[in-house]
Parts: sequence; structure tokens; C-alpha cells
Amino acid sequence: MAGPWRSPALAAAVARLEDEIRDAWARLRGELDVAPGSPEESELAWLVVDDPGAYDWRTVDGAVDRLTCPDCGARLTAGPATCETCEFRHRMRFGARERDRPHVPPGNEHALRVATAVTRSRHRYSPGRGSATSWSCRTCWPAPCPRLPRPRPPRHSSTR
Repeated sequence: MAGPWRSPALAAAVARLEDEIRDAWARLRGELDVAPGSPEESELAWLVVDDPGAYDWRTVDGAVDRLTCPDCGARLTAGPATCETCEFRHRMRFGARERDRPHVPPGNEHALRVATAVTRSRHRYSPGRGSATSWSCRTCWPAPCPRLPRPRPPRHSSTR
């Protein structure tokens, strides 16, 4: 995921998620005896992104990382917001499985999933969404992530 990050703790959380995504993809590739960088790996990645509901979200994001958009030439889902193929594939990634992990509150996996997707495709979201992503990070990881300063509520002047 693109940086820079606001703190070492947030950078570490992002790096950990990226490692999990790479590991999930490597596991699937290994299970199917597909060589990294081969034409078969590209075919497998397209099969995964065509049917995201059949795979865990980390595996789907790992597949996305190996593909190039045929329309804009960027990494799939990372192209400009105007690229219809990247936008479609970005939305499709949310069809992937989100299994809650043991000993973790329900919904935690979804929060990580959304935070990861937003962080990987910031240009598709409003700047305020970054605050929500930081909040998700803080609530989903054992080490706290930095907080954004909270805006003060507007003061209303009295009209007499």
C-alpha cells in the first residue's frame, strides 16, 4: 500500500496486512502448483477476480496485485477513478469472503477488509474516509494506531 504513514505503528499495521495478502496468494498458488510469474499465475489471478466470492479477501487482493488493467494499463483497481474496468474490479473485490477469526470480535475482519481496500485505493474515496480507516486500524490491531485530532463542534453565536 502506498505511504507515507502518520506513525510507525500505522506503517507496521499496513506492512502486516500486506504480508498477509502476499502469504494468502502464495498459499493458493502453492496448493495449485502454479509458478510465480508464470502465464498460469496470471490465468489463476483472473479466475480469482472473476469469482471473488469463492475466495478469502486476502487471496482476492493478492490476485488483484498480479494483474494489469487491460484498459488503462495500471495495476488492476489502481487506475484512475475514470477507468470503468478498475472501478468495476475494485467494487467486485468486496464480494470476497470475510471469515471472522477466532478470539476476535465479530465484524473485525470486515473492518480490516474495508480499511485495506480504502488504503489501497485512496483516490476512489473522499479524504474523510481516511479518518475512518485510521479508526478501523486502531480498533482491529492490538497496538493502538495514532488518533487524528477531533474537530471542535461549531460555536453558535446568540442573536439577540
